[in-house]
Amino acid sequence: QPNAPSPDPDSQLELALQQLRAGRNTEAAITLRDLVQASPAPVEALVALGSAEMALNQWAAAETHFRQALNLAPHHPPAFRNLGVLLGASERHAEALALADATLAAEPAHTQALLTRGNALTGLSRLEEALLSYQAAAAFDEVTYEALTKLGLTHAALHQTEAALRSFDQAIARE
Repeated sequence: QPNAPSPDPDSQLELALQQLRAGRNTEAAITLRDLVQASPAPVEALVALGSAEMALNQWAAAETHFRQALNLAPHHPPAFRNLGVLLGASERHAEALALADATLAAEPAHTQALLTRGNALTGLSRLEEALLSYQAAAAFDEVTYEALTKLGLTHAALHQTEAALRSFDQAIARE
């Protein structure tokens, strides 16, 4: 249809998010690339594109899009979380820790930064320090379950069985 109007950015973003939820990552990536190139890139489109690219094992492109999103909206929780996951999966723990620390310096209650910090410290085998980050994150309702689960795993890695069981019990009670 040569004269068909192009869909508005909100409709394109919603279509891409539906494609992502349905596991149609390649289609979502195509839709999102079109959206990002056709207009000023909305932060949500950059994050969604990065997520699709991660699912397609396109790590460098995903990192680029998460960082672009963070440049537009510093400390954006989904962009931050996904970049932290990507850095952790790439075993770039020191870089993830630096990102988390910089974010926490600006926003001490940033829950995703607390979790990313704990994950990075765990990856660096600094388990006692990781416990502190997970404990701080557990105080926030939106991440309590995840933080308590990671707290339990870290206690278990330190052979602190009773503390691990308490954390797991608290996580189950919160689920």
